[in-house]
Amino acid sequence: MRNWKIFSYTKLFLLLGSVLLLLFCSCGAKPEDEIAETLDKREQGMEKKDLELYMSAVAKDYNDGEDTQRTIKIKAKRNMDLFDDIDFQVEKRTIYLEDDQAKVVQKYILSFTLPAGRKSAKGEELLTLREGKDGWKIVGGL
Repeated sequence: MRNWKIFSYTKLFLLLGSVLLLLFCSCGAKPEDEIAETLDKREQGMEKKDLELYMSAVAKDYNDGEDTQRTIKIKAKRNMDLFDDIDFQVEKRTIYLEDDQAKVVQKYILSFTLPAGRKSAKGEELLTLREGKDGWKIVGGL
């Protein structure tokens, strides 16, 4: 009976140690990776002209000046309908985290095709994202 108790305590300590190790070793994605994934969805939605995918990156409570989620959706749809082909390439992305908010500075090249031909423009944008129950979403800057 005595050997059984030693064996039980050993198993218990191993189990508790394993649980504590899992708690201390964060196996979840880093916030920067989750933010990049959100921004990549927006980029893919733009390039594929997939309004639903594009809007999946935008928060339902988006509010930046006069723009809301509804106005952003209208503008995105208009641009997707206007251009024959859209290519959005991020040259440099810098993410600044503060609690459940992030500021992202992106330098990009936007290329698109109009009936008059192919056009290209370089730009920089400052986006604000917030972490919510659905992950990181854009809440400002579009």
